[in-house]
Amino acid sequence: MSKHVQAGKLAPVLAIWRERIPLYPDTPATGKDYGLDWDPLVRFRGLFVKKGTPPEIVQYLAAVFAEAYKSDEHQAFLKRKSLDIVPSFRGADDTKKMLEDAVVNYTKAFKDLGMPVRAGL
Repeated sequence: MSKHVQAGKLAPVLAIWRERIPLYPDTPATGKDYGLDWDPLVRFRGLFVKKGTPPEIVQYLAAVFAEAYKSDEHQAFLKRKSLDIVPSFRGADDTKKMLEDAVVNYTKAFKDLGMPVRAGL
């Protein structure tokens, strides 16, 4: 995206995020500038393991994925694709919280819009 902005083919008009994105500091953000108190559910990649996976395997996988994320090669990929404009790495606890918060936020939004929501949500 940033190469298109730099080329004048696109202009960022709104950051759907709590804070303005440092790469585009003059672009208003839904949170800071419009008072929307929610985090958008953005696409994400993650590794989920079966419940009951031995803790040492879970810890090993978490460590190697964190290491891979920090690698120069992956950071260059993120930069090339403009995926580095907001922090994107989350550990298990932060990922779980993000998903739980998304269920709460989107359930409320669907209810407010009169859309059907499964019982118990």
